[in-house]
Amino acid sequence: MAGRVEDSLEVRELIVTDKFVFKPGTNPTAMDATGISCTGWTSDVAMDCNTAADAEIADVLATLIKILQTKGILGGTVSA
Repeated sequence: MAGRVEDSLEVRELIVTDKFVFKPGTNPTAMDATGISCTGWTSDVAMDCNTAADAEIADVLATLIKILQTKGILGGTVSA
């Protein structure tokens, strides 16, 4: 992976950055217009994988989808 990683957060083995880096020649040319739609969303970025309820998992997934939409990677909407 070429380039420099900035603004990163390391949690155990997981590294999260505010930039997506694609291999040369694989940069997306346009936003994915899949039209993913999430409703009844409550912002949530944490869950206990051993005890999380369906609603908590859905909120974390919708939060991730909203982040990808904000970055222009996914189409669609996320609303409360």
